[in-house]
Amino acid sequence: MQMQLDVNPDCRVSTIAKLAPSTSRSVYTMFATVLKRAGPARARVFRQSPLYSIRCVQTLAQNKSIYVHRIPADNASYALSYLPAPPGESPPAAILGHTTAVPPTPSSFTENPPFRQLLMTVLREYAAQDPTIRAEAYAAWSASMRRGIGAGAPSASERRGGGGGVGGFHNIVDRRVAGDVGMRGVPEPQDMLGVVGVDGEGQVVEGPGGFEECESWRVVTGDGVGVLTEYLEQKLVERLKQEKR
Repeated sequence: MQMQLDVNPDCRVSTIAKLAPSTSRSVYTMFATVLKRAGPARARVFRQSPLYSIRCVQTLAQNKSIYVHRIPADNASYALSYLPAPPGESPPAAILGHTTAVPPTPSSFTENPPFRQLLMTVLREYAAQDPTIRAEAYAAWSASMRRGIGAGAPSASERRGGGGGVGGFHNIVDRRVAGDVGMRGVPEPQDMLGVVGVDGEGQVVEGPGGFEECESWRVVTGDGVGVLTEYLEQKLVERLKQEKR
């Protein structure tokens, strides 16, 4: 029986040990415990019969859903992915892009076009159904309505946001800055994934044309890697697992 220990770049250790069946279980447990406590590394344990394999997979500190895979042919390059499997074992669209630094920066990161294409496909299908986006859209519409009461006709910006009972659009803001939008005012173009239509009752419009992509959105900015809502991330990962390698 063989136990393999694959370690991410921060660990800087790699070993393969052949173990007797009687000791494999205890050593397997020991390695799992050590890896879970290892500095910046985040240990994930995979069991593959008849072999036991321990793989220490690094994830980004800012976004634990993003896995960092070192490119074997280039120790200075890493692939970012929504799947724990390395690039050769996952579909091309699972790779957000490649970076020469971890955490990635706009200057170190190169985007993977197939990822953006698949992400936008998922957003077109599911953004209007996202409970978080629907709640935010309704809250924005309600606020616009309250500002319009007793103040005469709504302004152009209020009409666009759904004020005065008129439908409009709601921005889908990248969650990496979603909590700061109120302080920053209008979100930066690089942080806008797209917009969804909102009807005169503050409800997100579903169906064709309900979502419009913002081409200005960037996977990586000075605020880090893009972050989706829990609902959209789940839908994206489900779609990626369906894609062929």
